[in-house]
Amino acid sequence: MIALRIKIQKIMKKILYIITIPDWGGAQAHVYYSAGWPINTGDEISVLVGQSDNFKSKINLLDKLANLSDIKSRQLKNLVRPIHPLKDLLALIEIINYYNSEKPDIVHLNSSKAGILGSAAKLFSIHKPEIFYMVHGWVFLEPMNIIKKRFYIFLEKIASRWRDKILVLGEREKQIALDYKICPEKKLQIHHHPVLITQSFLNRDVARKELCLPEDKKIIGTIANFYPAKALHNLIEVASKINNPDIIFAVIGEGPLRDNYELLITNYELQDRVLLLGEKKDAAQYLKAFDIFVLPSIKEGMPYAILEAMHAKLPIVATEVGAVPEMLENYPNKTIVPPDDTEKLAEAIKKYL
Repeated sequence: MIALRIKIQKIMKKILYIITIPDWGGAQAHVYYSAGWPINTGDEISVLVGQSDNFKSKINLLDKLANLSDIKSRQLKNLVRPIHPLKDLLALIEIINYYNSEKPDIVHLNSSKAGILGSAAKLFSIHKPEIFYMVHGWVFLEPMNIIKKRFYIFLEKIASRWRDKILVLGEREKQIALDYKICPEKKLQIHHHPVLITQSFLNRDVARKELCLPEDKKIIGTIANFYPAKALHNLIEVASKINNPDIIFAVIGEGPLRDNYELLITNYELQDRVLLLGEKKDAAQYLKAFDIFVLPSIKEGMPYAILEAMHAKLPIVATEVGAVPEMLENYPNKTIVPPDDTEKLAEAIKKYL
């Protein structure tokens, strides 16, 4: 009888994931795999997703969720990535109404905007779910002016009052939270979420052919969306420092900063040596096309691209951000450099070349 009661309680548990944008990236992958993870069988899983950013990704979380049975997903009309007071208020009301109508037992919040609004919604809703906030890199570490930075720190502190647990991806992220006094230490929990990398890779020649990359050059590559936190401008600057026509820098990805990067490439006269390859489905399958994988980010959580590059057994040059140092701790073929230091980044790449 006790076992039956436990089983019924398990079936009755309602779990809700909320994320700000559907455009595919590490946070979206986390929600997708967590929502569809076999351990969740028996729970009622729902996902709320905001609106696309100002570029429309070909790979969309909502489309991928549609292929998972028994998972309900819905797009919020007013949840957007940039600060927008009216839309933010309307998005807050949408989330409050969802809490009250659907009565989730547990809410997993992903990304900063969803994390702030989803936490605040608990204060104003009649139904009070248990709130878990997954930090995919603290937003105030992104490039921004000091006023905006302090505003985000203030919002994280306020929102943390209504969070039951704040899940960080490593010791470094936990220490940042303590340094900025985001919340009491007892609310912080290091969470190394399980990741099963089953990616198969195209062989070097096939991958280069499909990406239209030359066979006889050294390829320095990365996979990243074109957002400020990914600091791809630093990779372009590094390409200008390594003045060698036999070395190509290639980026698989897309995003709102494409025009900025194209202009920077033109200004450095690197059109033949820095290639923006666009967004690719199952981008990791092309990793064998690269001789070195580089992650130049200035803010990260636990980037899947690093896990995939490790699985591909590539030499890795990465910046000391998020959980990256812990992820690479036992990986033999890596160099970790300070973020936003193009001199050290260039030196590390030259070492492998």
